This record gives sequence, structure tokens and C-alpha cells, in this order.
Amino acid sequence: MNSTDFNTISGSCTADYRILGSKFLAFGFACECAKTFAEQLASIKKLHHSATHHCYAWRMNPHEPEEFSQDDGEPSGTAGLPILNELRSRSLINCAVVVVRYYGGTKLGKPGLIDAYGRSAALCLDEAGLLQLQPGIILEMSCGYPVKKQVDYLVTQSGAHIEDAVYTEEVSYTVHAATGTAPALLLALEKLNYLGVSCRTAGEVLITEPL
Repeated sequence: MNSTDFNTISGSCTADYRILGSKFLAFGFACECAKTFAEQLASIKKLHHSATHHCYAWRMNPHEPEEFSQDDGEPSGTAGLPILNELRSRSLINCAVVVVRYYGGTKLGKPGLIDAYGRSAALCLDEAGLLQLQPGIILEMSCGYPVKKQVDYLVTQSGAHIEDAVYTEEVSYTVHAATGTAPALLLALEKLNYLGVSCRTAGEVLITEPL
């Protein structure tokens, strides 16, 4: 998978799965940092403080992907990993799923637990609104009015988005370009330097589009 193949959750989602008396409640939500996840997890634990287990997985940072899973007392690999595998299989990042289990008195065994946690996460994510997420580059550029149409054409052809435009003695743009296409756009604009076109990178950004 390359860095432009990720999706993320729009908002939050939930699901309820029951088997042999055990109740599994799944909560999916967007999160871009560990602090946000910890706050959401604490809220879920407070709401379901009497649950037997609070298992989860998250994936974050499309620039340098990180992921983590937690079994929270279930046999190793039977809870957090199945949840994580659902996130992986859907190419999801900057989001998490927490599955709360209320034990129903009948042991499910390792295969049963793997299926239950994975199915709970899948049902939850099936309800999620999704956004395509691409790591991008912020470009700041300026040009004179005589070459504005030429610059606009290059930006449009690259699939980049003009996020801000200022019209004074010259045209100044703030543009968000996907990481994969930004170098070609920069090169094309550099070829117009002799016409007074200037462009520089100004940081990283995440570009989201509805699926």
C-alpha cells in the first residue's frame, strides 16, 4: 500500500452483536492523535464501566502509519488483532474501533472470540461514512495576471485544490496537492519562473474527499 491509498471515518459509528449470551458493543470514531483516542476510550469505559472487557485497535498518521491493538484481558490475539485487521482490510487510518464485551456466561473459545470481535468491528465499520484521505503538500505560489490562466490550468490538471486566493498587484494562491502529484506540479511551475511565477512548499496537509 502506498501513502495515497488510505480512507478514514467521517464522524462515528456503532454496532451491537450478540452470541451465546455475550453482548459486544462496537464504537468506531475518527482520531488523529493518541490524546483524542484516550479521551474517547475513557468516555466509553465510563459509560460501560460494568463491562467485562474494553478491547480496541487504532491506526494513525498516513505519512508514517502507526497502529496498536489491545486485548484487555482476552486471550492474546483474540480481540484487538481481529479489530485491527478490519481497519487494515478497509485501508482505514486516523480512526479507531473499541469493542465492549459483556460476558454472557458461556465461553466462546479462541476461534469464537476472534470471530465475535472481528464481526463486531466489521458491523460497526459497515455503518461508517468514509472519506478518502491523502497525504498532501501545501504550496504557496504567486504570479502576474497575464499568466494566471496558465497557472490555473496546471493546478487543475494536477488535481490540486486552491484553498485560498488573494488578488492584489499579483495573484497569490495557497494550494493543497497530493504528495504523489506535487513534485510534477512544482516542476511545471518552475519552468514558468521566467514569467514571474514563484512557488514553494509550506508544509504537509491531509486532503479528504467523500467516497
